[in-house]
Amino acid sequence: MLFSLIATLLVGAAVGVFIWAGYRATGRKAPGYLIPMAVGASILSYTIWNEYSWFGRTMDAMPPEVKLVKTYPESKPWAPWTYIVPRVHRFVVIDMAKARSNPKLPSYVMVETILAVRDGSTVKVQQMVDCGRYRFADMPTNPVFGDDGQPQGVQWAPEDDFPELISVVCAQS
Repeated sequence: MLFSLIATLLVGAAVGVFIWAGYRATGRKAPGYLIPMAVGASILSYTIWNEYSWFGRTMDAMPPEVKLVKTYPESKPWAPWTYIVPRVHRFVVIDMAKARSNPKLPSYVMVETILAVRDGSTVKVQQMVDCGRYRFADMPTNPVFGDDGQPQGVQWAPEDDFPELISVVCAQS
C-alpha cells in the first residue's frame, strides 16, 4: 500500500514538473489551473489503472501451473466507476505443481489453495478434494492419514460450498 501511494505521488509530481518545464522552456506562463488539474487527473488515472490492472499483473506473474479458481469483484461508493465495471479485489488460485494424490485413493487430490487480496495478506491453505464424491476439506497443518489413505479428523464440505474449486482440481487431475 505504501508503494502504491509513493508511486501515485511520483506520477502526479512527474506530470506537474513536465508541464511546468514545457511552459518554462517556451518562455510562456502556464495558466493557474492547468498544473493542478493535470496533476489531479494523472493521479486519478494512475489510481484507476493500478486498481484495475492489479489482478492481471498478479496473474501474469504466476507460473503456468497456477490455475485460477474464482475472482471476487467489488464496487465501492468512493470509487463510483466500480459500479459500472467492478474491479477484482481478491481471488483464489491453486498451485497444480504442488498437487498430490495417493495411489490407494486416486480420486483424492491434495492441493495448495492461495487466497490473494489487494492490499492484504496472501494466505495459503492445504485442501483435499474428493473428485469421486465432489467434496473438499481443509487440511490441518500436520495431516494424519489412516492405513487406507483416508485423511483423519477432517470436516468434509459439499460441492455447493465451493464448486469452482472442485471443478478446477478435478479437471486438472
